[in-house]
Amino acid sequence: MVESMMEFVSEASVGERVLHLRQISGLSQRELAKRAGLTNSVISTIEQDKVSPSVSSLEKLLSGFGLDLSDFFSLSLNSNLAYSLNAHSGLSIKSNRVMQRYLSLSPQASTNLAIASRSSGVSIACVQGQILLRSGQGEEIMVAGDVVSVPASCAYSLFNHASIEASVIVAVVN
Repeated sequence: MVESMMEFVSEASVGERVLHLRQISGLSQRELAKRAGLTNSVISTIEQDKVSPSVSSLEKLLSGFGLDLSDFFSLSLNSNLAYSLNAHSGLSIKSNRVMQRYLSLSPQASTNLAIASRSSGVSIACVQGQILLRSGQGEEIMVAGDVVSVPASCAYSLFNHASIEASVIVAVVN
């Protein structure tokens, strides 16, 4: 089973990868086309694997996600998210190789699509409010005190669907 899953990741078509990224970004074909400066029919034909885009067209399309070719082809399409609730102790990091980023999201604001570090993944701690985490595995609502681990090479985005400001800490071990 593991071999067949790994085969799927390495053999996923460009169209499957684009569709996967668009869905977890919460974008319609029309929205992605507008961001990338393409038509939605071009996006549709790529997602359906009816055409194989040129490198320059693919780079243009990926600009709509804020990604480059390296990130696109290193993306793992079958990564499972590992969730852990740590409401009392919060996020405790004891490494000098950790990069932390504090994000504050206004109501209805979202982050750009991100891909977890290729070597270690990321941990996301919800500090206040509620955050909707979108990934290839679906959507999960995080509340203050929740900590989520996103595996290496998994794409994700964060959305504040509430009516109050929300904040998170994103930590990556280098």
